Amino acid sequence: MIAKTFSAILSAITLSAIFTIHEKNMFDNDSDYSFEFLFGMGSMVLAAFYLLAGIPLSVLADRIACRSRQRFASRAGLHFILGAGFGLLFFLVRDGFSGIGSFGIGNMIGALLLFGISGIVFAIYEYLTERIFNLLKR
Repeated sequence: MIAKTFSAILSAITLSAIFTIHEKNMFDNDSDYSFEFLFGMGSMVLAAFYLLAGIPLSVLADRIACRSRQRFASRAGLHFILGAGFGLLFFLVRDGFSGIGSFGIGNMIGALLLFGISGIVFAIYEYLTERIFNLLKR
């Protein structure tokens, strides 16, 4: 469980840094907030998502993929599907069915892909931290 918590924090920091750099490069003149503020707030929000939803969904993905021969590939695929599913649920709870049409189908697909990719990032960090912890135990 400590590997999952560590992976959640690392994933939140990594994705927050990528999103903040992207926003600062795309909208440099329009941004009223500093890089540090955007990075810090983004890290906290993403960490909350990962800790509250990402870890339980990761446990579910581990239980589903426990008997697979290619365990990492199946776990990464399940993390993508569960991440995109969580994103869809998030948008449905936030906006309802009527909000999806106003958000735009292209933007919705892009957002769901980002949620799925964030699941894959979590799976990669989880795999790496489990490997590192296993090496340190020897």
